[in-house]
Amino acid sequence: MEERFAAAEWAPSATGAPMLADAVAAFDCRVARTVDVGTHCVLFCEVVGIAAGGTPEALIYFGRRYHAVHDGTSQ
Repeated sequence: MEERFAAAEWAPSATGAPMLADAVAAFDCRVARTVDVGTHCVLFCEVVGIAAGGTPEALIYFGRRYHAVHDGTSQ
């Protein structure tokens, strides 16, 4: 499994969790609750830290597709 993530540069977050070093944004969270739903486990988390950096161009996913975000608007 480690080989799968070896191509990226990682940095530890405040909680020690690995974060992509050049990510546009990363959320460091504490798991507050887990709920098993069918074959999945839903995590409810409390954000304890936010890191911002990297390239300012980002993607968001909604409406079943990805959208580029520029100047605070989706296109």
